[in-house]
Amino acid sequence: MTADLSSGTERLAAGRPAGEVLAWSRSMVAPALRRAVNQLPESMRVIAEYHLGWRDEHGNPVLENGGKAIRPAMVLLAAEPPPRSPPRWRWS
Repeated sequence: MTADLSSGTERLAAGRPAGEVLAWSRSMVAPALRRAVNQLPESMRVIAEYHLGWRDEHGNPVLENGGKAIRPAMVLLAAEPPPRSPPRWRWS
């Protein structure tokens, strides 16, 4: 990441704002993660939902993003192919 100090936001090398990348990552990971957590027994589901930031310490649902998006985003970004660059040589 490079910092764009003039606007106070961080931008990824590809030019996408970090918030956009985190939202994209959540949209890719969250549905499958929620399906998996919903299959857990109730006692384990509550613990998993708290750990993932979906519930507070009293077991109440958390409405805003509870974090836990950086690692999945990094994994998905690492799996993206690099941008295509022009060849450094030519056949004569």
